[in-house]
Amino acid sequence: MHLKTFLMFFSVCFFIGTMSIGLTAHQINFFQKLIWEYDDIETINRALLCSGIEENYNDYSLEDTPGVRLIKIMNFLVGVEKWGDNKKVEKLNIEEVKKISTEFYTIDINKNGHLEKEEFTNFSFNHYFIEIKEKFCDIFEKSVMYDLIKVPHLRSDICDVMLKVLKCRALINNTEYGKLDEKKTSDTLLSISGNKNKDPEFFKSYHEEY
Repeated sequence: MHLKTFLMFFSVCFFIGTMSIGLTAHQINFFQKLIWEYDDIETINRALLCSGIEENYNDYSLEDTPGVRLIKIMNFLVGVEKWGDNKKVEKLNIEEVKKISTEFYTIDINKNGHLEKEEFTNFSFNHYFIEIKEKFCDIFEKSVMYDLIKVPHLRSDICDVMLKVLKCRALINNTEYGKLDEKKTSDTLLSISGNKNKDPEFFKSYHEEY
């Protein structure tokens, strides 16, 4: 399904679907790494199962760029039950993910699921803060600019944007952002892809810990 059509379809589903389950930083980071490092549907479905997801995901296409695949799967994940949904950390709900996806698609000139440096600076991050405080917004803006200076040719996918929103919101609201462990995530994905017969329940503690 073309991304624009997908977002329009999702917009309708939002109003008739179930209550938002949400996306945590860990969940966003886990599936971001999955989509960038693995491109076979068997591993994708296996990772979904090993995340406590019972619903089938039917919109995966190798014709899409990894960035577009991320937009689609994030919109799917935010509305389904997953291990770790009960964590007391900052989350994005269905409506927020839809808004971020729509703005991302609008700003993304090449429609490839990536924002170039100039596009990234045009994203309206402050639309997704529950409460705006000048001090923390200043900290956030400096953080964004630091990324741009540190990585001159920065290209951001939708997960990078969502993680930025969650990090700033946690600062503003004095709440938990969540724990990210890149090595643990890579090791877990390797185990999921390499051990097809391992019980999915084995990975439940990993998702609930982070």
